[in-house]
Order: sequence, then structure tokens, then C-alpha cells
Amino acid sequence: MKIKRSNSMNMRKKLILIFICVLMFPILIIGIISNVYIREKLRDDFVKSSEKQIILADKSINAYFESIKENVKFMANDLMIKKADYTITKYVNKTREEDLKMTPSLNGGIEQGIYERFLLYAKTHPRTAYVYLGLENGGYIQWPEETILKNYDPRKRPYYIAGMKNKGNVTITEPYYWEPIQSAVISTVTTVKDESGNIIGVLGIDANLKGITEMIKNIKIGDSGYLILTDSKGKIIADAKDSNLNFKDISELKVNSFNNLKNIKNDNFEISLDNKKYIANIVTSPQTNWKYIALIPYSEVMRTANNIRNIIIVLSLISIVISILVAYIFSNRISKPLENTANYLQIIESGDFTHNIPEIILKRKDEIGKLVGSVDSMKTNIASLIKGVKDTTGTVKETSDFLMKMANDTEIMTRDISQAIEQIALSATDQANSLEVGVIKTNELADQIIMVKESTNEIEKISNSNSELSEKGLSVLSSLISKSNEVKDYSNKINEMVTDMSNMSNKIGTITETIWEIAEQTNLLSLNAAIEAARAGEQGKGFAVVANEVKKLAEESSNAAKDIKKLIESMQIQVSDIVSTVQNTNIIIADQDRVVNDTENIFEDITTHINMLKLKIEEVKGSYDEMEEKKEKLVEVIENISAISEETAASAEEVSASASEQKRVIEQVSSYSENLNKLSENLQEKVNYFKI
Repeated sequence: MKIKRSNSMNMRKKLILIFICVLMFPILIIGIISNVYIREKLRDDFVKSSEKQIILADKSINAYFESIKENVKFMANDLMIKKADYTITKYVNKTREEDLKMTPSLNGGIEQGIYERFLLYAKTHPRTAYVYLGLENGGYIQWPEETILKNYDPRKRPYYIAGMKNKGNVTITEPYYWEPIQSAVISTVTTVKDESGNIIGVLGIDANLKGITEMIKNIKIGDSGYLILTDSKGKIIADAKDSNLNFKDISELKVNSFNNLKNIKNDNFEISLDNKKYIANIVTSPQTNWKYIALIPYSEVMRTANNIRNIIIVLSLISIVISILVAYIFSNRISKPLENTANYLQIIESGDFTHNIPEIILKRKDEIGKLVGSVDSMKTNIASLIKGVKDTTGTVKETSDFLMKMANDTEIMTRDISQAIEQIALSATDQANSLEVGVIKTNELADQIIMVKESTNEIEKISNSNSELSEKGLSVLSSLISKSNEVKDYSNKINEMVTDMSNMSNKIGTITETIWEIAEQTNLLSLNAAIEAARAGEQGKGFAVVANEVKKLAEESSNAAKDIKKLIESMQIQVSDIVSTVQNTNIIIADQDRVVNDTENIFEDITTHINMLKLKIEEVKGSYDEMEEKKEKLVEVIENISAISEETAASAEEVSASASEQKRVIEQVSSYSENLNKLSENLQEKVNYFKI
């Protein structure tokens, strides 16, 4: 028999689609979120890393200027410098070339002594551009010796004016460009007092910013990034990439975002410089109010993110292939048995009980195997029941046919009796013999009726047994539903436990991040300690060793924290996979519940049909009882006729009347027999619908 297959392939496709969606959606979502997060994290890492570099650079520059300030203070208290007097050379009214040539190293006295102090300092501090002293009387001495400007009056110079405005304190001027050395310089100045405490002039040290440019160049920002240092007004002090831009306005870079640089304290944003995209991080020094601009190519920052994105794409493609294979395998394992079971039930629905479920499905140990086993057991029980009904129906049919034949024969015999009545007067003996034959045939008919009644009782017993089997099937299905609900509860508990595990892994990840941050702070502190130890010279060597060991421990702690973070992230991915698997299990359990409910409906339909069969049997039994009653009456009538024929051979009319009564009863018997025959044929037709 050919079975219509309209939904099996659809179900397989749906299962494959569900598997792929369940497996791929988390991968795609995680990939997108990870890509966005990594890009933001890399940008934040650049900002934090560049800020650390800038802070270190700022500390170094501040330390450099602090050391100059200390040196200025120290030199202002030098006894030789305090003795500066009118003997110091003046250039106020000098214009001749030979008069403008400085010769303090040859002038002797206090001037030569002060110059030697300056020379000694310059030799030990190679970044020094000038060391000088301007006196109230117009005297001036400086290192290095060179030709000075005509009519040079130190009291009118900006450094002198700044020093006098802040008497007794050290003042650092804004950077300015000094043509003779073609470089920007910064002056650190303070007032000088003689031994009586009177201010006699201003002492200053000029730092050449070329040294700061070299310092900025040595600071690495990633692989190809660099630093730009400007003053508070946006004048470039040092450009690590292009020194030609030094002491030019930041606006010459033609970056719109830098036009308002003096109002930016700390910020980061993307810019376009020389047709190339950069990320700029601006940090303002709290001591000098200078602006540090860290620039790094955007492509370099996002290089790691792009590599990770490519890896995610490759993994996603691999996951798609694996998902399709896994979905195809599992969908076949689920849909194929259900498809075979559905086909099998359709065959049973058509009344054919000759087919068997494949043995490989019956041997399955899961819920599908149990379901198919229950269906197979139900089919066997129903087939056995129908076989019994079919056998009994055949017996009823044979009996009803025989009864009908007997009724017809009796009717013929009754007609013969009527003919014999006409001859009753001629042969009373023949009539008595005919009546005896009628009694015998009637008794045979009574025996057949009893046999039919017994067969009907057997059918009733079989029907009751089938009803009990159907109730047992419903009880088994109820137990199966209960077990399915228990499985669903366990699945929900597993889901809750996995969710708790995911929350705990997130907490561990947070703790690991805290450890990593502590390690980074420790690393920074160890670096600061190393710098301080370097300043301390020989006394700081032991402290430098300890700082180096602390740095190593911090780096090891940071690396360990990163390894733990990677393990936590891997565990979170596995936990997500477990959650997906539990959700798939819940879907399968829901499908199983639906199939069990459908099976329960089939059992209820079978029970309904069995109850209808029992009702019909009851009707047949009622007909049998009525037939038996008529049989008793028939026997009684025939016996009465026999008695009358023996007693009154002379009364033909009375015998004729008795014969008419006999004919009427026989016609009723014939009518009942015909009805019984029709009922048996109808029952047999219903039973023949099934193939056993």
C-alpha cells in the first residue's frame, strides 16, 4: 500500500533549520559583540597606554626642569656669584665688533671665577643652551662666549623682567625661539642676592628644546605612533616625526580638531592627517599646562581587531558546515523514526495489520523507541482482538445462514402440512408423522439458536477484554506523560545550574580583571621606583634591584591574569553551548508530549469503537432472547397440534386453524432469521476491513 508522505521532509527541514539557527545565532551575536568590544577595548588600551607613556614623559620633563630649578637655586647661592659687582663687563653702550666679543674666561677676577662655574655646569649638563647673569648695574656674563648684540642691556630682557617680578622664587618662562642657535629655548631664572641680602641681579639657565625633542622621539607609541608636545597656546615645542614643525603653530597641521587645542584638557578622537586616519589622545600636563598629543595610525590600533574578525569569520564558516552536518544527522535520527512510525500508523489506519515496524527502531532505548514499542504492542493486541472477532463473526454468519435455511425449510414444511390437512381425513397417521418431523426440526432450530447465543457471549467477553487492554494502554500513556514531565523538570534544573555556573564565571572574570589592573599599577609603581633609584645614583642601586623584581612579579601576575581570563572566556562559550543543548532538549520533549497526546487520542477512539461494538452485541443478545422465546412458543404450538391431530382426526377445521397459526409463527422465525443474517453480514463486512 502506498502511503502519502507530505510532512516528513518538511519536518526534517524544520529540524535542520532550527539546529542551524540555534548554533549560528549565538556565534554571530558573539562575533559581532566581540568585534565591537575588541575595537573599543583596543582604543581604550591605546588611550591608557599612551597616557602612561605621556605621564612618564611629563614626569621626566618635569624632573628635568625641576633639576634645572634646583641648579638655579644652588648657583644663586654660590659665594662667587654673590660677589658679582661693578667689575663685571657691561655691553650697554658698545657697538663695535671687537667690543661685542665676550671674553669672561680671560678677564680674570670675579668675572672669570663666575664664568668657570658656568662652564663647569655646562659640561655636566649637555642639554644646556646658556648660563648667564644680568646685574642691576648693567653688567652681564654668560656661557658660552660669543658675540653679543649691540647695546645689550640685560635689564630690559624678558628673562630679567620675569625674574624681578617673582623675587626670591624660581620662574620658568614660556618657550621662545632664539635665532642665534636656531632653536626654541626655555629660561629658568631667579634673583641673586649679595651677602648682605640685597638683590644684585638675575641668574638664568636656558634649556635647549632640542633635547626635549630627542626625549619625545625616544617615546614609542605602538609600532608607528609618535608624540607632539605643544605649549598651552598650541605652539609646537617638539614633534617626534617632523622636527621642522618645531615652534610652529599647531594649526599648520591642518587638523580642524586641533584648532581649539588650548581649550582641550584631556580628550581622544579620530583625525585625518596627511590623508591618513589617526587616533589622537590629548593629555595636559598639570605642572606646565603643556599639551601632549599621542598619534597612532587607526589601522595599527585596529589591526588586532581585524585579525580577530577574520578568525571569527573563518570559525563561523566552519561552524556553519559543522552545524549543517550535525543538524542533518540529528534531524534524521529524530525525524526518520517518527516518519516510519507515522507511515506505520497510516497503514494500521487503512486496516492493514500485516506490516511490522523495523527492528532497528524498536531496539532504540530512548523515548521514541518506547513510543514505537507501545504502538507495536497496541497493534498486536488490536490485531489479536480483531482476529477473534473475525472468527466469531464467521461462526455467527454460518449459524444465521443455517437458521435462515431451517426457517425456509420449516415454511415449506408448513405448506406441506397445509396440503396434508386437506388430506387429514384420509391419513391421520401421515399427519402425525409430519408433526413429529416438525418437532424434530424445531428442536434442531432451538439448538442452533443456543449455539448462536453462546457465540454472542464469547464475542462479548472478547470485547470486554479488548476494552481492558485499551484502558491499560491509556494508563501506560499516562505514565509516559508523567515521566516526560519529570524529564522536563530535570532539564529546567540543569538550565538553572548552567546559568549559575555562567554567573560565577563572570564574577571570576571580574576578579581576574581586578588582579590584572593591580598588576599594571604595580608595574607602573616599579617603573617610577626605578626612575627614582636612577636619580639616587649609587645609593639607589639596591632599591633599583628590588624595583626590577617587583616589575617582574607584576608582569607575571598580569600574564597569569590574562591566561585566567582566556580560560574563563572559553568556559563561558562552553556554558553557552550547554544552555543551547538544554534548550534543544526542551524542544524535543515538547514534540514528544505532542506525539504522546496524539497517541492517547487514538486509544480513546479505539475505546469508543469497542464500546459501540459492545452495544451492538447487546442488541444481538436481545434478539437472541426474543428468538428463544419464540422458539419455545413454536415447540409448544407444534406439540399442541400433534395432540389435537391425535385426539380429533375428524375436525379438519380445527387442524386447519392450528396449521395457520403454525405458519404465522414460522414466518416470524424466518423474519428473525433474516434479520440475524443481515446483522452477521454487516459485522463480517466491518471485520473484513482489517487485514490480519
